[in-house]
Amino acid sequence: MDNFWKKLKLKKILTGFLLGSVVIAFLVWFSLPFLVEWGLSGVARDSGFSEFEVEVEQVDPWLTRLSKIEMRQKEQVSLVVDQIDLVYEPGSLAEGKINAISITGLDLRIQADEGPHGGQSKGKEFEPLEEILGQFLEAPYLTHLRVRDSKLDMILGGQSYPVDFLLKGDLHNQIGRLIVDGALHGFQFKSKVDVAKERGKTYLTGEVKFPDLAKSAHLLESIDSFGSRLP
Repeated sequence: MDNFWKKLKLKKILTGFLLGSVVIAFLVWFSLPFLVEWGLSGVARDSGFSEFEVEVEQVDPWLTRLSKIEMRQKEQVSLVVDQIDLVYEPGSLAEGKINAISITGLDLRIQADEGPHGGQSKGKEFEPLEEILGQFLEAPYLTHLRVRDSKLDMILGGQSYPVDFLLKGDLHNQIGRLIVDGALHGFQFKSKVDVAKERGKTYLTGEVKFPDLAKSAHLLESIDSFGSRLP
């Protein structure tokens, strides 16, 4: 009889433990979008963005989907993105690696005339591109990058230089390729950059093609107009 009550009590304890675990797991899973949004907001503030909005549509062990992203840094930078998909596997994510990032409808506007103190921005020394890519290829945390239906608008000397572009990136250990196709002021271009790291050195090779040089007139007029306004 005593064994019966002991077994019954043990079953109640195990059942309660399992139910409690399920409830906790459900609450954590339900709160994931909020936690992701809260974390991204903190990162945006730390990066100097005064305004930040995002909707977390989906979070699971294989995919995170963000939409309606808006970021602004005073009057200097404005970024709007329709949708971002991050694709990964639980094991690789634990190692800080993402299989693919897909960005759709990126619209980036940069006011290059305005520096951090409201005047002309002072030149900064940036690390060479080949060094940045070389360090990344030593242990790439991203394999595939796609940016679709996107636009970059640079405001320089009061003149707007809009670039509609498509970007593809495939990055692996010691080797990678970036493809950027687009149009600047309606002037189309196709470009490709291959990067490889061998024996501690990074090698870059690239090419740029212009399918229709006849459409370069408007672009050249804009560049001449900008040059005439320089002191």
